[in-house]
Amino acid sequence: MLSKSSTSQILHKHALAAVVLALFMLSSQVNAALEPINVSIQPAVFWAVPFWIALQEGFFEELGLAINYEVFTSGAPQVAAAADSKAWDVGGAGCVPNIIGGTQGIQLMAISDDASATSALVGNAAGASAWPPDDPSFPVAITPNSTVHYAALKCLDDLYTNYSSSNFVYQPPAEVITSLTEGTLDYGSLWAPNLYTVLDTVEGSDILCSGDHVGAIVPEGIMVREEYGVRTLNAVVSLMLLIPLFSFFQHYNIQPLLVPHNPVD
Repeated sequence: MLSKSSTSQILHKHALAAVVLALFMLSSQVNAALEPINVSIQPAVFWAVPFWIALQEGFFEELGLAINYEVFTSGAPQVAAAADSKAWDVGGAGCVPNIIGGTQGIQLMAISDDASATSALVGNAAGASAWPPDDPSFPVAITPNSTVHYAALKCLDDLYTNYSSSNFVYQPPAEVITSLTEGTLDYGSLWAPNLYTVLDTVEGSDILCSGDHVGAIVPEGIMVREEYGVRTLNAVVSLMLLIPLFSFFQHYNIQPLLVPHNPVD
């Protein structure tokens, strides 16, 4: 049986080989009229890095694509915008929005990365010092239908037998950060980079539990509107050439930075 280190080395070699192959295929694309494609992203998330690199390096043009970015703060409104008004063609989001999108004509195209360690329940100084509260009725700020909604449920179910989701206070990420900063709420659930904003700016804040700690796998994925994918298959296939970059950055650049703080004991 292969050891964990041997398996990791093999995966790294395959990831690097896939990147080299993708870049070779990029360089061999024949110049043609650019196909417009609307790509939805969320600000500063890991899976958006290859899209940013591709834009800076001109890979999209080499693939024959003219990219327009649509930015969303979280996955639920992102999915709604595609389903209701066809606001974008291809986009990335966490597993929960991907599942919701699957019921609304939006199909998973590829797994981009594992966000289990960076989808976390976090507390400000008051919350961290009192963790875990004896009374399981404490409120938690949550962005609904998000990966952290799922991770927080798993964390709280693991800790309490009778925690009720009726105690959740539903807020977008920016409001969760404000609640923790101002102390109107002591607990919230956030994903990176929003998680890092709290850890860096709210003195005494700390990670209390993440999906990784309770065995909640939180993948993120790249999705496509089914109608667009069928109508413009070549554009989607071209965009798929960038997918190996996700594997490359997952293994080589980001692993040591996934959990900058240890959870509170």
